[in-house]
Amino acid sequence: MKKIISALLSVTLIMAMFTFTSCFGKSELKQFQDAMEKTNRLTSYHAIISYDMDVEVEGEEISIPMEYTIKVQDTSPENYKALMNATISYGGTNIGVKSIVQDGYVYIKSGNETMKMDYEEALENDMIESSDMYSLIGDFSDVPITEYEIEDDVAGKKISFKIASADVEKYYKQFTDEITSSLEESGLSDDFNVGDLEVEVVITEDGYVYSYAIELGMDFEIPAGSRTVTANCYVEAEMKLINPGDQVDVIIPSDMSNYRNYPEIDASDLYIQ
Repeated sequence: MKKIISALLSVTLIMAMFTFTSCFGKSELKQFQDAMEKTNRLTSYHAIISYDMDVEVEGEEISIPMEYTIKVQDTSPENYKALMNATISYGGTNIGVKSIVQDGYVYIKSGNETMKMDYEEALENDMIESSDMYSLIGDFSDVPITEYEIEDDVAGKKISFKIASADVEKYYKQFTDEITSSLEESGLSDDFNVGDLEVEVVITEDGYVYSYAIELGMDFEIPAGSRTVTANCYVEAEMKLINPGDQVDVIIPSDMSNYRNYPEIDASDLYIQ
């Protein structure tokens, strides 16, 4: 079960890279295309991403909720300043990792452990995920949307649509390959399948993305002695932008000068194995 938990945590974190990739390609959806593009141009923003992964293995159920808060004060390369705060929960245990980017470095804290390292190096070594808006909501691919519904929402307009499982595997191959690789490295699976992807996007009256939600089912095989069993997973995720278009300030903690330089501390000490 420990291996399963470890692999599922990896899958949950991979979802953070995938969840909010846009896929509008029809002229009648131009208002949503425009909102995605306008939101991508934000130079300061505050987003809250909530995930909930439910897993069932032979009648045993596991729930792994995660909340990821991102605040970016300035996206310009010379002044990039951001805060990322992630909390994953399972079995009554919370795993919290707080990261602050300033002056080309990332300062990471988990529990009582702290670490400082070059920001680009941290990205290259998957110590943190990119917090730029493009990474959150992506670009405009050619995923076919044959059926959709547009309706009024309290915040503005909402579109709901579904992407068939075959198209998820085709157009999001990097995502499915990364999950397969993560599961195989854990010795759990060489057979991974995704279901249909259900999407809801809400845009504001002034043309920003307000929220972006998905629901996705998937399954993979787990070796159990001389046989294999199937793990059925269901993921719900939603990103909400807080007052999009407003300037956001990132408050820097006073103790960051005490963070130890990488590799003086083993990065694995920051996470529960």
